[in-house]
Amino acid sequence: MQTHYNQKILTEAIAKSGVKEGDIVFCHSNIGYFGIPEEGRDTKTICSLVLNAFMSVLGETGTFVSPTFTYSFGSNSKDKVFDPDNTPSGMGVFAEMVRRHPRARRSVEPMFSVAALGRQAEELVNDVSDECFGKDSFWDRFLQGDGRVCNLNFDAASTFIHYVEKQLGVPYRSDRIFKGILTRKGVSEEKSVTFFCRDINDPDTDVYCETFDAIAKKDTARVVKVGRGAVVSLSAADTYALIKREIAKDLDLLIKRGK
Repeated sequence: MQTHYNQKILTEAIAKSGVKEGDIVFCHSNIGYFGIPEEGRDTKTICSLVLNAFMSVLGETGTFVSPTFTYSFGSNSKDKVFDPDNTPSGMGVFAEMVRRHPRARRSVEPMFSVAALGRQAEELVNDVSDECFGKDSFWDRFLQGDGRVCNLNFDAASTFIHYVEKQLGVPYRSDRIFKGILTRKGVSEEKSVTFFCRDINDPDTDVYCETFDAIAKKDTARVVKVGRGAVVSLSAADTYALIKREIAKDLDLLIKRGK
């Protein structure tokens, strides 16, 4: 059986991309695109390999964060119920493995929850804001903590860009209140969150990150090939600075106008 990489190769690539001991790392992932690892091709083995690679670089003082988004209060959600202990992640098998890790801490955020592992997990996710991309949200703490995006087989963009859009007050997004039921330890209550979102019925607001990705890779992002895929990494601060600079030149930096 042909293999394409192993844990050692991935660990070295993560470090080469700029991640270091003690960092806070947020990761969008599509781990299957790396190919087949030497350690085995079953899902549990691959997920464990990827997490172990990150934690080897981050060390005891670092923190790893995975998106565990559910959009539970969103327009397309049927029951509009979010239980942080039991509602599965909608972000794939690796994110779900991180969520279910016995030491993981998940934010109580019905739309864009994250699961964190490591030294700063609790301070990043505990009692986050009811404003998805506002002050004291996970994304705000991520920036203040000098966090770093490190994506696996994705471009340089991340959900963090919506936090930047909120701070810059882009005109193609606006605050909208979403309501639902929050259930914790068997106790349910009505809850509302504020999401700075686009109008999904307006084709002029479609998310488009290709331009940002191209600029980031020429500017500050580091790309390291692994197997059939790649690790892409850049800091939250650099992401913010790049978007602020480039969106002043082109307001459509992060959207694609409809036809």
